[in-house]
Amino acid sequence: MVVDRTAEARSGFERWDADIMESVYSTLFLDVLKLRNFQGIVRNAANSRCLVDMYIPPTASARALALAHLHIFCVRLLQVLLVLLYRACEGLRTWNGQTVRLSRFFFETISNSQGEPGGKIPVMKNVFFKPWVGKDYESGGIFGRRILVLGEAHICGGCADCGRVADGNECADFTSTNCMELLLEGHTDTWTATFRKFERSLAGHDTTPDESREIWNSVAFYNYVQKSMDESRKSPEWVDFRDSEDAFFEVIDCLRPDLIIVWGVTRMYDCMPGGERWRPGNELVIDNYAVKNGYYRLADDKDARVLWVYHPSAGYSWDWWNKVISTEL
Repeated sequence: MVVDRTAEARSGFERWDADIMESVYSTLFLDVLKLRNFQGIVRNAANSRCLVDMYIPPTASARALALAHLHIFCVRLLQVLLVLLYRACEGLRTWNGQTVRLSRFFFETISNSQGEPGGKIPVMKNVFFKPWVGKDYESGGIFGRRILVLGEAHICGGCADCGRVADGNECADFTSTNCMELLLEGHTDTWTATFRKFERSLAGHDTTPDESREIWNSVAFYNYVQKSMDESRKSPEWVDFRDSEDAFFEVIDCLRPDLIIVWGVTRMYDCMPGGERWRPGNELVIDNYAVKNGYYRLADDKDARVLWVYHPSAGYSWDWWNKVISTEL
């Protein structure tokens, strides 16, 4: 006998419960009359929108009764565990200064702020400092191309766990909350001059606050080294670059940029990964200066164009570098 599945009133758990309870009857070799009695109880439960205890005739043995109740208990326990698992996977989290929903191990935006993931962003297992992703990045924003701006490292007091992904929840959004969101809010701290100079080299002119917000909402920003420096003039060591290689490839495979603009032409060029996913570009000379350039192969076999520019923190002529960057926009 098969439980009637046309009773629309039953929930998914009730249907599942009914199937399991009927299998208990079949396993105990009860007769057809008892199965019909069982089906009537299930229909009544569906109509009244509630669950009922399984009916065991008085003639059933004590052992059968105990097994039936044990089975019911296991079903209820499994239901509770499934509900808890569902709530854990559908819980709300924050990412990049906004509310997102964790579903099937992907971040999905459900409310906007000044920056947000461009589409679905997988959880990154190697990344300590998550990238900033502007709300218009996925479409290319005002540039019509997905641009990833790549800095070197954060400057922070640091802690013993810095760079350890498993312990990085507190610092994961540092790039967004301590840098980009402050920049978009109009802060004028000393460090913001670096970002202002660079945004002018993208725009080709002095930028207004509104233009600044539009620019940074059109791009992604990420610092390559996944460990902060505790002094402004302290440089990352070679091992810091090596330890950050997997995170870098994870980020570019996720964000799939068309163009990567790297801040720094010496250490950032020498220490970034080579290998089979890298190939140098053709010679690019602007005003007798050979611009370092190349391509990184993404996981989908697409090539991301890469340009290295002077670090905007010092000795950066934004109008000249605009001539370089404009060759790719």
